[in-house]
Amino acid sequence: MTITNLWDGGETITGSYDPETGIVTVASDQTVWNSEEYGACNAYEANDEDNMTFQFTSLGGSLVSCDYYVSCSLGEFGCYKTVMTHK
Repeated sequence: MTITNLWDGGETITGSYDPETGIVTVASDQTVWNSEEYGACNAYEANDEDNMTFQFTSLGGSLVSCDYYVSCSLGEFGCYKTVMTHK
């Protein structure tokens, strides 16, 4: 399973999807954004876990993330939650 263009960065990250629970699991330390100003920006789960988790609220509904942060060459961008819709 892939997620492409998170935060309009044009990058693709990989993960796994469990259709029974609606949970998407994405390994931390994948590049989610790359820019001339900030360099490569990697996402990490905020609670020092190995993976970030996202869960669909209902079939075809929103995908809501746990807290995570983004680290770039210029520093960290703090904690985020991401909401996506399933196409």
